Amino acid sequence: MKTEADFVKVLMDGFNAVNEHGEKISKLEFLADYIFEFTTYDGDISELFAEKMVEVLRAINDGKIYEFIKDEENYKWYIIMCNMPFLGDKLEWGTSIRGAWWSYDDPFEVTMFTSDIGVVWLHLIRAEWKNLISAIFLFVSND
Repeated sequence: MKTEADFVKVLMDGFNAVNEHGEKISKLEFLADYIFEFTTYDGDISELFAEKMVEVLRAINDGKIYEFIKDEENYKWYIIMCNMPFLGDKLEWGTSIRGAWWSYDDPFEVTMFTSDIGVVWLHLIRAEWKNLISAIFLFVSND
């Protein structure tokens, strides 16, 4: 099973590889383009999208969606991000998307950029998915 530390390493290695072989991008832009798979061709917009995705991931992961969406702007970003491919099939919500939680269905499919292989499809069990989400939080907080 891949641990949080494994995913932090994969994220850092991928980020470093992209920056060594191209223009320098931020960690948020890396997440947007290579993990969350946003297509903007605009670094500032990519960073904004990634920042909002990380906020939504944190609200879901911490079980604090209702507190998060009390703010109207957060509410809009929450609904938008829950409908993005990165999250769309990884959530369950019963009767309302406003109370979503991580799906119990395995595997969670996600693409990751790795420094040695490039883009790969990963099939993660629920525990690994949670480790990836935690690793994303660590990755963006270590600047």
